[in-house]
Amino acid sequence: MKKDKKTEDTIKQVARAMFIQKGFTGTTTREIASEAGTNLALVNYYFRSKEQLFKQIMLESLHEFFESVVDIFNDNNTTLEIKLERLVERYIDQLTQHPDIPMFILSEIRSNPEIFFKEFLKGTKIRQTVLFNQLTTHLKEKQKQKINPIHIMMNVMSMTLFPFIVKPMISQVTEMPEHEYQALMQERKKLIPMWVKQMVN
Repeated sequence: MKKDKKTEDTIKQVARAMFIQKGFTGTTTREIASEAGTNLALVNYYFRSKEQLFKQIMLESLHEFFESVVDIFNDNNTTLEIKLERLVERYIDQLTQHPDIPMFILSEIRSNPEIFFKEFLKGTKIRQTVLFNQLTTHLKEKQKQKINPIHIMMNVMSMTLFPFIVKPMISQVTEMPEHEYQALMQERKKLIPMWVKQMVN
């Protein structure tokens, strides 16, 4: 049987929306097939299993995500301040659209660290990026004590990624509804760059 690209794309679109809404465990291939206007056998024909469908969607999202991030890291035409703002904004926007990405990244890094580095980061080495060089120069000018720029990079990643990783716990212990959590993440787009600027200055 010949695969139909339109049907395949429809299944992926529906599955992506359902994975975001319900998570991986809360979504079934039967529900995906029903929402996509097709049948379970056809979903399995195109993607073999829910796990494979989820992985394909995540891999496509990661390619888009990391390509845009690497572009920010190596932009010669923006200041350090603008890079940090754009980086935080990009992280939060992408993670809001694809909240399963952090856990998927952790899983892939554990199982295939070399493949992950080559495939998604395209061999990018942080110490060789424009952003890292700008940060290093800035810290030398501003700080009396020597601070490793890697600390700043890890802090940016931690402050953006961690709230998405522990979202279920945060929502439970704070009794926070979804709309309030999303508003909080939007606030962090402005707060994180401000906190980072205070660190480096």
